Amino acid sequence: CLIPCLIKPTISVFTLDSTGNIDVIERGNLYVIADTTPIRSRQIRAGEVSPVVLRIKFRSEGEGIEVKDLSIAGGSSEIDRLELFEGSSVSPFAVARGLNCRAPTSGVFCSNSEWSIAADTEKVILVKAYVRSDSPADVSGNTIALYLTSGTSPQPAVEARGIHSNDTLSQNDGDGNKEGEVFIGTTSASANVTVAGPTHDLVASSITAIQNAHSDSDNTSVPVGNAAIGALRFRASEKASTKSFPVNINNIVFSVFADNVQVDQSSFSLYNTSNPDDTQSCSASADTGDITVTCSNLKASTVATTIDQGSTTSLTLKANILNPQIGNKASTLQVGLRNLGSRSNTGTVEWDDNETTFDWVDIDENRVESTRYYNN
Repeated sequence: CLIPCLIKPTISVFTLDSTGNIDVIERGNLYVIADTTPIRSRQIRAGEVSPVVLRIKFRSEGEGIEVKDLSIAGGSSEIDRLELFEGSSVSPFAVARGLNCRAPTSGVFCSNSEWSIAADTEKVILVKAYVRSDSPADVSGNTIALYLTSGTSPQPAVEARGIHSNDTLSQNDGDGNKEGEVFIGTTSASANVTVAGPTHDLVASSITAIQNAHSDSDNTSVPVGNAAIGALRFRASEKASTKSFPVNINNIVFSVFADNVQVDQSSFSLYNTSNPDDTQSCSASADTGDITVTCSNLKASTVATTIDQGSTTSLTLKANILNPQIGNKASTLQVGLRNLGSRSNTGTVEWDDNETTFDWVDIDENRVESTRYYNN
């Protein structure tokens, strides 16, 4: 085999000049912040899907982004799930549960449903909570304040990938550069900031509406002598569990506008419209002008101020009008409630759900007025 062994194989390499550019696909970036549309604190009833409790805005940059995991903290064990909505949709596109988290942690809810944001666009996600209906008594008095963590423990708030690059986005490394990362609570390549929603109260029942209930129409002449000068109707939430939790009103602070009208300061009293004979005396700050009238300890009085769930009750304020028109100008008399609908404005109506006392009401109006009496 001497001759074959002396023959060495020849390897030839042929190359061609490039006929085009090679595209390098870079990962996009994702910015997650609190939406600019404000939401207020709410009273979340057991057994019902809540109003919106958190609004989150997602903005993609450079390519379409697919969100793979969303982790929302700040909940409680009484919450069964968080529901995620897009825009005005009435049905959730995803649900977040504690058991969905890779490292289940008390108060943290995770969604593994994948959804996308087109390249260089924004998407607002609305979050609602469903509180378990099996233990309203345990729920009442607790609070939640949902947020997206700025850190990565027990897991990042958002995990995503670039749709075009097919690469997983990194978590923000804080170096100020955009390198295919998820940025939380910031609109630029800067340090993460917690995305936090307001504080919400958990309740077994609540006041859902307050409306004028007086039979007199606006611009009726200012009455003289003892008269029912204002009446308001209170509605309690519907029953959402096997046990009833009525609303019990204990204190009410009325605002009485008596412009050019004089009222006997010691004559104010409150009664249930259906039973005028049982009254409770109220204290007043003045006899004319802007008068603050406080009706206290109503639960201990003979006035019926308990509202069964799904029902209404009307309360009437009475006073002795000494002079319906003090001077030679128009006079106005009107009863109302002010500083409503905000957790930071307390004291106008104090009530309880048979378990916990609350000093604010969750309605859309910040003030409710009864009949406006007027003399020209």
